[in-house]
Amino acid sequence: MDDRRTNKKEKKNKSRSDHSTMPEMTQEELKKTFPRYPSDGDGYLVAYETNQADLYLPVLKKYGFVVVNVLTSQECDETIPEFLQDSNENPKGLQEKRITLEDPSSWENVNWPSSSKFQFSKSACGQKAFDNRCNPRIYELFQHIYQGENKLWISIDKWGVMRGTKNLRMVDAEGKENWVEREDWRSELKMHWDLNPWLYVNEVEKEGHHPMYQGLVALVDCPEEVGGFLCVPGSTPFLSEWTKHKQATHMKPLSIRVPEDDKMIEFKQKVTLRKGQMVVWDSGQAHANFANRGDQCRIYQFIRMAPACEKCKERDRFLAPNVLAQDHYTEEVRKKGVQFTSLGRKLAGLEPWD
Repeated sequence: MDDRRTNKKEKKNKSRSDHSTMPEMTQEELKKTFPRYPSDGDGYLVAYETNQADLYLPVLKKYGFVVVNVLTSQECDETIPEFLQDSNENPKGLQEKRITLEDPSSWENVNWPSSSKFQFSKSACGQKAFDNRCNPRIYELFQHIYQGENKLWISIDKWGVMRGTKNLRMVDAEGKENWVEREDWRSELKMHWDLNPWLYVNEVEKEGHHPMYQGLVALVDCPEEVGGFLCVPGSTPFLSEWTKHKQATHMKPLSIRVPEDDKMIEFKQKVTLRKGQMVVWDSGQAHANFANRGDQCRIYQFIRMAPACEKCKERDRFLAPNVLAQDHYTEEVRKKGVQFTSLGRKLAGLEPWD
């Protein structure tokens, strides 16, 4: 999940380093292989505008990820009510208190749509969720990433949230204020790929298929204290070499963990995002997340695009034609009265590209 796909399947199929024949690298060689993405000097990473492809495409190639400004502050603010509306859709009817961002006592597991650590069990299907996915600036970004390809499909994925965990104001039944810390709400994914790296290298290098990309957009400011995306800069260009020296434990299209003793993990980097910024990473990028240790929620939306072709449809189950082929999602979009622009209908696979 993206930075949230480490699940039971991944745990059963995680990679081990028992058969590694990777040549030893000096510290200087490691630093050169896994370079640090530049900071803007204000606690965040350097970000680009969507029309600066000549600047950010080399960055994406070198580091395996890039940060780009895509949504305005107003667009983000207008999305939050829909995020909260979806947060309060409790399919089991067990909700004890409506979730609000101002009341940490409403963030208890029982109040969310899902009891999993990701809090959401289904893709977001409201108007703002689709407006963001089909945003012209995000479309422009992925057109550049896919070398001018204009026939693209959006993904239809979930909201993301990491609850605040420190200095939380809770009011008990008697109205007394308590300031608490909720370590049980802190979760971190291990370093992983959301796919099988050996299959991916084969698809891109030998079969000539497009690289695949993942992304998420910050809907609020996400400084380091609220947690965030974590990855190893340079791990994408190094992936081909890595797979040559690591024995595949299987060739199934499943998530794989980076072995915990792999030296690349030492070069992981936290990705902080301002509201409206998007981090896009190559699916060959080793990534994870780091826990929220602040008092505010980290809120974001998973968004990506891929070329509108059968191979990409086969490779990505979250692409719009796959999701909207499921009757319950088609019905939910209809019930919510989602309106699409002409471009949006094509991006969602509702109309064919000319």
